[in-house]
Amino acid sequence: MIQKLHKLNYIYIAAVKQSLTKAQIHAITNYNYFTDIEFNPAKSINTQARTVALIKLILEEYGHLPEFSKEDFIRYHKEHVGG
Repeated sequence: MIQKLHKLNYIYIAAVKQSLTKAQIHAITNYNYFTDIEFNPAKSINTQARTVALIKLILEEYGHLPEFSKEDFIRYHKEHVGG
């Protein structure tokens, strides 16, 4: 299940990078809390809110969203998020 979380977060971050401008992505750092309106833990293992919190962590560390390879992202995820 943890491995699936890595993959979903990787996919969500890729979608954010393709869909938002750098300024919109950087604006994430202005927020401290994130939520999913429709999240149901009985039906889902991942949330977009979790991914946005991870993006904020990466932005605070790097100042931008780096071009992680899938393997580098999984390593980063394991070191900073767990699993």
